[in-house]
Amino acid sequence: MTTNDDFQKKYSKVWTRKINRYYDDRGHFLEHFRQNQAIDIDVNFVQDSVSFSHKNVLRGLHIQENQWQLSTLLRGSVRYFVLDVDPKSSDYLKLHILDLSTEGTSQVLAAPGVAHGFFAESSEVVMAYKTSTYYDDSLQYGINFSSFSDLNITFGNSIRSIRDMKFVGLTKILSNEKFNEFQSRII
Repeated sequence: MTTNDDFQKKYSKVWTRKINRYYDDRGHFLEHFRQNQAIDIDVNFVQDSVSFSHKNVLRGLHIQENQWQLSTLLRGSVRYFVLDVDPKSSDYLKLHILDLSTEGTSQVLAAPGVAHGFFAESSEVVMAYKTSTYYDDSLQYGINFSSFSDLNITFGNSIRSIRDMKFVGLTKILSNEKFNEFQSRII
């Protein structure tokens, strides 16, 4: 693959880009993925998924073993969170916040070992995902946002899934033997 100048490396394992949208009287058109314009990585995306969220929905933080994920904001605006859990990374355990909108940066590529989630700021959010592995609940982990209370991130009356609310905090997951084994296998 050739390198696309539109992708910018934000952190050690995270790239972002602004997608061109072409507007006319009918609406608009965009290309959210072109194999020959991806960054120079050896990845084969095998599953596409889409989430639809209302204002104040909080999703994540989610991570699946050895999965690349390309997240594309199709509608709305979000605060997008990435947390590198790869002990070999220079960004290990650093939580980064990206403001995504359809007018600005709207795409995030995360390498294996990066947990992610978002908070829906607009009334409607549509997010598309391309992943390099099929969804497998047995290979998924989650980290509760309450782990980052020291950063003074507030979500007001956020709407969360029962599953996401049950995620343990960062300290607890880092002491989990199964999670530690997962960390040792990050590619």
